[in-house]
Amino acid sequence: MTITGKLKTVLRHVFSKKTIGYILLSLLWTMIAVMFWNYTATGKLVLFESLEITLTIMGGKLILYGIWDWVHLGHKPTPETGARVVTIVTNGDADDRFGEYCIL
Repeated sequence: MTITGKLKTVLRHVFSKKTIGYILLSLLWTMIAVMFWNYTATGKLVLFESLEITLTIMGGKLILYGIWDWVHLGHKPTPETGARVVTIVTNGDADDRFGEYCIL
C-alpha cells in the first residue's frame, strides 16, 4: 500500500460516522469527568479550564489513534510477533448507520 493510500485510508477511518460518534461520546464523558474532578478539588464548576483539558485529551487521543492505524495498517501476522491484520471495511448496506469498520 502506498503512503498516500495509507494516509487516505487512515483519515477516512478517523473521520467515519462511527468514529465521529465515538469521539463525541468520549468528548462528553471526558468533559463530565474533568468537570467533576475540578469540582471536587476546588468546590466550583470550572468550565473553561475543564474544556481546555478535555480538548487536549481528545486531540492527543485522535493523534495517537491515527498513528496506531498508520503503523498497523496492512501488517500481516507472523508466527514470531503474533500481530494481527488490520483492515478497514465498508459495509454496502444502505441501512448501516456507521459505514466503516476497523477489523483487527
